[in-house]
Amino acid sequence: ERCLLCRCERKDPHIELDMFYEKGFMRNVKVPCVLQVPLWVCPDCRRSVEEEERKAALEPSLLPQDLFMPSSVPYLTPVPDLGAGAGLVTSSEPTTPNGSVCNCEACKERREIAAEQERETQELQQCWTEVRHMVRCVYREAGTSLAAEESRELQMDTDKMKQLVGRLCSRDPHQLYQRLESQGREYVIEMKVRLLKQLTSGHKTPPQARQFIAMLLDEYSALCEAARLLTPALDEMEKGHLSKFQLTWEFVNKHLFHSIIYTDPLVQNSVPALITQLRLGAASKESYHEDTYPNVLHRYLKFDDEMTMVQMTWRDCQQLIDEYTEEQATLKAKQRMLKEDWEFFKAQR
Repeated sequence: ERCLLCRCERKDPHIELDMFYEKGFMRNVKVPCVLQVPLWVCPDCRRSVEEEERKAALEPSLLPQDLFMPSSVPYLTPVPDLGAGAGLVTSSEPTTPNGSVCNCEACKERREIAAEQERETQELQQCWTEVRHMVRCVYREAGTSLAAEESRELQMDTDKMKQLVGRLCSRDPHQLYQRLESQGREYVIEMKVRLLKQLTSGHKTPPQARQFIAMLLDEYSALCEAARLLTPALDEMEKGHLSKFQLTWEFVNKHLFHSIIYTDPLVQNSVPALITQLRLGAASKESYHEDTYPNVLHRYLKFDDEMTMVQMTWRDCQQLIDEYTEEQATLKAKQRMLKEDWEFFKAQR
């Protein structure tokens, strides 16, 4: 048994199963060795993943009960707590010699600004919670019998979704892109778990190879369809921000599929054997219909060409993103220095 991520061999297969993947999320369970599934993550990889999740402040997996939960990550950096109102004294509030709140013009202005920032933070957080809910619903229903129903629901909510996205874009379009990208990434990781579970169950006969390749292509189609459903609602972000990097929301999703699933070592190492089995099936005398070996093989080769194109195109897009990130970091540093200078100037008056 080998690690799902780094492929290192498991030294002691007789210990309890550390992590069990089920529908895209992990749960601690204890099962006998004979019942262990071939999906195992070594302690080092597990710690690395958990650390990355903490750093990125990713939200929980796409569980149905979480769809209505607000994000635990504030959309803006919260301002200092002002209590129930701007007039309450805090440890950082200037006071008069008798201990009351200082009501000079500078202090009142500072409290008003802080209160306004707090209101804006709460408003943006509520906007993000609603956007996040719709995005997660669309991804979750992608490729299922509920997809058509979800499409109709999205059509009804598109105007509201556009307003919310516009509000978030006006404050920080790149943060919105990063948060939406993390939602797509989370869903693609769930896809990967399902696909690797199917792959490790067997792929050394033509029927098994056809089943896995068909599943791979169907998952990819479902992801692209979900991205297309969301595109009208994300129009302002796509045209006003992603266009700077020559990106579309659908292409971002294709890149996620390429980087997370297509380039996975287990998938790549299995491709030659899968193609061989598909060719053997195609050479058989089975009659041609929608799901026969020649058709699946043709679809996979077309998909493979598209993944190559995605990889080549993303390199240029990533360079533009890196340049933008560096420019923004420089700009924020200058703004921070100007703010510090202004605060120092006001304190000297």
